[in-house]
Amino acid sequence: MIIEKEFEIDRPHNAGRLYKYLIDYKFYSAVSMLSFSINNLRVLDVCCGSGMISEYYAKNGAIVTGVDLSLEVIERAKKRKEKFNFDAEFKVADVTKLPFPNNSFDIVSV
Repeated sequence: MIIEKEFEIDRPHNAGRLYKYLIDYKFYSAVSMLSFSINNLRVLDVCCGSGMISEYYAKNGAIVTGVDLSLEVIERAKKRKEKFNFDAEFKVADVTKLPFPNNSFDIVSV
């Protein structure tokens, strides 16, 4: 399967209104089920890919770290971060051997 790299970086911003609406709805529906705010919580976004969900967390006040096994997608996530102006840290990491001490995060998202 071939995925357009720029689409991965830009989505949902430049993917059309329906696509953006559906991604927004998915994120906000999931977050609204939590009994607490994610503001100022430390979130680990595992398998973060191009950082789309990391961006949502960050823009909703979370302190975000995104990890993925692929250097190529981490580079895309870093480009997204610069392009859409949000704060997050992105690292290449194997989920079976995460480079963080226990209790480093309040929430882990996959």
